[in-house]
Amino acid sequence: MNTLNLIVTTMLSFKSYVLLPILMIILSSIIGLKMKKALKASVTLGIGFVGIFVIFDYFVNKIGPVLKLIIERTGISQNVMDVGWPPLAAMAWSFKLAPILIILIILVNIIMLVTKLTKTINIDIWNYWHFIFTAQLVYKISNNIFLSISSALVLLIICIKLADWSAEDVINLSGIE
Repeated sequence: MNTLNLIVTTMLSFKSYVLLPILMIILSSIIGLKMKKALKASVTLGIGFVGIFVIFDYFVNKIGPVLKLIIERTGISQNVMDVGWPPLAAMAWSFKLAPILIILIILVNIIMLVTKLTKTINIDIWNYWHFIFTAQLVYKISNNIFLSISSALVLLIICIKLADWSAEDVINLSGIE
């Protein structure tokens, strides 16, 4: 048990831009992707994540002093800055459980497909940040990994079922299956 705990603790100590590519190489190998292609995709993913964090840090460092000056000159004293979804996505992708959640999200979707609980496959991995962000919020509030992971997976199931239920209307409106 101590060995398993050590392995999990060690894996969770890696930054997401390190752990996610490792997990993607493993997942790619399991589904039969050639190692060269899996390695290239995983390294590209890791570099993309580093880029997101660099840009986010740059943005915050540049906008912070500007906001401080605006507050000083206008007398506005708001303590919340709405910068849209990109920083939220960056925060979600930096969550220590993000790589594990991605694999669990994929597995739950596959299980739902195999058991015919859904006809929807959620292939937009970029938008998994919504589920991860929910898990991160729950974790910050509860400090409970089980509740955190459960919240992400419940949200996933709700989204997939909503996609199933609205599919016919989307097809009728867009003309695209």
